[in-house]
Amino acid sequence: MIRRALIIYCDNTRSGRLNGPAVDNNNFREFLIHPLGGNWYNNEICSLANPTKAEVRKVISSFFINCDYSIVIFTGHGFCNAIEDNLQYFEVLDGNLSILELKTSADRQTIIYDSCRGIEKIVQAEAGIHGFSEHRISKSSTRQIFENAVMEAEKGIVLLESASVNESSIDTKKGGAYIYSLLKSTSIWSRENKNQNVLRLDTAHYYAVLYMKKMILTNQNPNISNDKRRLFFPFAVKFTDLFNNL
Repeated sequence: MIRRALIIYCDNTRSGRLNGPAVDNNNFREFLIHPLGGNWYNNEICSLANPTKAEVRKVISSFFINCDYSIVIFTGHGFCNAIEDNLQYFEVLDGNLSILELKTSADRQTIIYDSCRGIEKIVQAEAGIHGFSEHRISKSSTRQIFENAVMEAEKGIVLLESASVNESSIDTKKGGAYIYSLLKSTSIWSRENKNQNVLRLDTAHYYAVLYMKKMILTNQNPNISNDKRRLFFPFAVKFTDLFNNL
């Protein structure tokens, strides 16, 4: 399987500096390369810090060639454009990119973003958590578990949003509240669910929302795309205790 991940983190664009995006990038990279995240290789992950629109478009068109599964993550400022039926836009170094431009050529793809979704009218808009290693996980790679779980799910795009339309997203020194909660809840799952080896996106999102509502002072309401699918793509994987004890 050819897999690729792109992390776009914008902590210094025209709407002001943010504390969380750089932390989100570090945490997500650490998660992906860890067995819990599916043992991604470093050359399968691309990080862009405060990129221009052209830089993002170039990576989208070239990095994902012949890709079977892609993850694109954005963390930074954003808004919903009322002129385009509240289409989500993201703020990069020299302007705005719509969520449509983060779509890759992969048959199976996930888009996660942690940004505000306040409503604006743009008439001419252009189209870490650390410590994963502390968990008891087999030394063997979990890449095959992850890839099998990807291919079991139907083709399509799954979208995870940090907030609902016309809501802000909390930025903290630990990262964006939603991304932090998503990774934190995944870490908890790896310890507490001894007999499950795949945490799929819908369940990871559910756990993240519970964690965020309980542990972080925010009233934002994250969403996951309401796909009529049998299975969502995996977010985290591990060997079960039963396997490790054989």
